[in-house]
Amino acid sequence: MMMQLSRKLSRMGRNIALKVDYGSNASSTDRKNLSTTHYFKNNTEKVQNQKIEDEIDGYNYRVQLVYVEPLPWLHFLQFRYSYQYRANNSDHFVYNWDKDLDEFTPDYDEEASNCFENQYSNHLFNVAVRTSRKKYNYNIGADFEPQKSVSHSVLKDDPENQLERSVFNFSPTVNFRYKFSKRTRLQIVYRGKSRQPNIRDLQPVTDRTNPLNIRVGNPSLKPSYINTFTLNFNSYNMKRQRNMVATALVENTINSVTNQVTYDSETGVRTTTPLNLNGNWRAWALSPSTLLLETEAGYSAPTRICNTGIRTGIPLSIKKLREKYCETSYCPSTSAINISDKADGDQRTCRVAL
Repeated sequence: MMMQLSRKLSRMGRNIALKVDYGSNASSTDRKNLSTTHYFKNNTEKVQNQKIEDEIDGYNYRVQLVYVEPLPWLHFLQFRYSYQYRANNSDHFVYNWDKDLDEFTPDYDEEASNCFENQYSNHLFNVAVRTSRKKYNYNIGADFEPQKSVSHSVLKDDPENQLERSVFNFSPTVNFRYKFSKRTRLQIVYRGKSRQPNIRDLQPVTDRTNPLNIRVGNPSLKPSYINTFTLNFNSYNMKRQRNMVATALVENTINSVTNQVTYDSETGVRTTTPLNLNGNWRAWALSPSTLLLETEAGYSAPTRICNTGIRTGIPLSIKKLREKYCETSYCPSTSAINISDKADGDQRTCRVAL
């Protein structure tokens, strides 16, 4: 649901606008899980039979106020304030099979079950100067964004024992467009965006649905902040009926939610826990055209934590795993460059090891 009001205060461009958004969500799942795990080292077998009930509900709203003040030389000063609030509740109940009763127990497993509440709020203050000319237009400013997250486990914590996390982010904002001609344009955009962790990652409960892949939530997670730079170029030659498009992107994430994976060599169990980690970024470029020629290149360095240290890398056109000395051991690195071209339906790939 959305409501928007705006009013023009003068002919020179002074105006004010108010926008209100509201939304809600609800979902529930009931499932049964039966698994048999055989451990060859000690020749034992474990049977797990559970009934799992999940229910998630929540709501969110956002209020945004924008005021524009005209300046000399066709410039405008823009003030924007936005307040966003999200509330999510997640109930997770696990019932084990009772052989004596020949049915699932009426009482839930206290260790594996939880009722979790999370409230997230953020204030966004933006100040920008914009103008619009015949050849170009731009919007340059800055974002100031304090964020707050409050989490509470209803079954395991006292009402006064709430986990609170606060983060303050600052980033410039740039949106520049230049028109070389009627059919040739360039656009440069830089912006920042916050992202709240998933309610499943925040919930402090141990998920043993898969006995060999256990997942443990982390209520201490902070919101992530994504810085994105994009460049777009478009040119069309009407005489030759040729279109040229070039796109480039560079992205960096602060407090990225990354999985820490711990492997137990005795049991073969992998335990995954989400953590905040800096150092995730990627770069990507694409240049297709009407000549059926497409060239793509990219570099990415996402990180994840394992019990041998920090590993980086993702399979993109250009990829690299960085070297890092870790607390328990040394993580080796590998480097490679993949270059792919498509022409008339045929694809050529060249891989060079570094």
